Parts: sequence; C-alpha cells; structure tokens
Amino acid sequence: MISLVHATTGFSLVYLFPNPFIYIPLCLLSHYVLDAIPHYDLGSNLKTYKKRKKTTLSFVFFDVFFALMGIIILSFFTKNRINLYFGAFLGILPDILDAPFNFFNKKYKFLNTLHLIHGKYHRNSKNILCGILTQVIIFAIALILIKKI
Repeated sequence: MISLVHATTGFSLVYLFPNPFIYIPLCLLSHYVLDAIPHYDLGSNLKTYKKRKKTTLSFVFFDVFFALMGIIILSFFTKNRINLYFGAFLGILPDILDAPFNFFNKKYKFLNTLHLIHGKYHRNSKNILCGILTQVIIFAIALILIKKI
C-alpha cells in the first residue's frame, strides 16, 4: 500500500479508538492486514525500481509527501492532533523499518524478524488497475470512518 493509505488508516484508528493501549497495536497490525490485501505499490516492482534509483527515490518522496499532506489536511478538522499524527506514523512504521532492507541492502539483526513478517504477508496485485483500486477503496473507507465520528 502507498503511505497515504497506511497513514490514513492509522489516523482513523486513533479516531475510532482514542485509548493508546488499543490504537497503538491496532495501527501497527493494520499495516500488515492492509499489505495482505493484493495491491500495487513500489514494492510491487521493487526489483525494477532498484535498477533505477532516481525513479525509486522520486516515488518514495512523492509517496511520503502526499501522505504527510493528506494527514495534515485531515488534522485541520480534528482535535488531539498529536495522537492522530502518532497513529498515522504507526501505520507506516513497518515500511520505514523495512527501508534499509529494501533500498540500501542493509540487514540489521534486530529488524530481521519484522522484515520476514512483512514479506510473508505482503501481497502484490498482478493487475495494476485492481491493485490501485483496492487502495482507493480502503482510503475511502478510512475517510468515511473519520467523517462519521
């Protein structure tokens, strides 16, 4: 999933469950649940992107930029922004922790288990349109949940 979807989902989970003992594990778990749904993102073609570092870095920059802008815009309509930002961060944290493996070929023992779990549950869509559509639907659901509250 792109970062915007993970961040918005984390944001909406904090909205739904304001207790940190509930939202912290849910935000982290949501990342793996969402990645188990077939989707299309940078990880879908990581081998191709690794060959083109400029393309990879551009994609990562825009992915993170749009996630940040989306969360900032959503936060204009809310209170308790710090927790909401934290939920959005937790929603993308597994990808941040996976970045050294994926982009810099760095392997850290303490992150190895998380990397293996992430890889085990990550599902790519072979159809780009379907893979993008699943993300649009999940993003829309997260927005609806935020709006209803």
